[in-house]
Amino acid sequence: MPSPYLIVAIQFTVGLIIFGTAFRQFVLGRLQSADVFLAVGPVLLIQGFRFLGLTMLAPGQVAAGQDMGAIEIIAYGDLAAAVTGVIVALAAYRRSPLTVPLAWVFTVVGLTDLASVGVTVARAGTLEQGIGVMWVTFGLIAPLLVLSHGYVLYALTARRREFSAAPTAPAGRLSTPGSAGPPPGGRTTQETRTR
Repeated sequence: MPSPYLIVAIQFTVGLIIFGTAFRQFVLGRLQSADVFLAVGPVLLIQGFRFLGLTMLAPGQVAAGQDMGAIEIIAYGDLAAAVTGVIVALAAYRRSPLTVPLAWVFTVVGLTDLASVGVTVARAGTLEQGIGVMWVTFGLIAPLLVLSHGYVLYALTARRREFSAAPTAPAGRLSTPGSAGPPPGGRTTQETRTR
């Protein structure tokens, strides 16, 4: 019987190739032509699915002999990354000037979590004792998370000037394409009508 780590490696690699090819062929071009804030928003929302890590804390999901301390590290680390990713996505949709610093915070939190999961799984022998349905995440969710992190890093570096050049919305105002700022003259349509 092959090692569980070999199985995970094969599943992750195949998943990364499949999703990576689809991303390059059907998604990357659209993201590149889109406003940088609108491009990183949906990519960051993918990270929200890391909340699935909490499944490992549900009764009966992992083998009885598992090191629950290690399981908690994985579960809560995933939750922290998920919450941070969604916060940055919302900031991007609002075109907040905090988007870039928050995205860097997310990158540190998210990549640290991925590294922590790898080290924790290896040290605690998590895969050798059974993790229930969470096994599926290695082939389906993990490749998407890596691709998402890759694009966010790309946007923060290669497209960093676009963040500073793009108009931002006032705090608390949700922006949509074409409505990042007030129309020429500084008056909104409603203000014009009332005058």
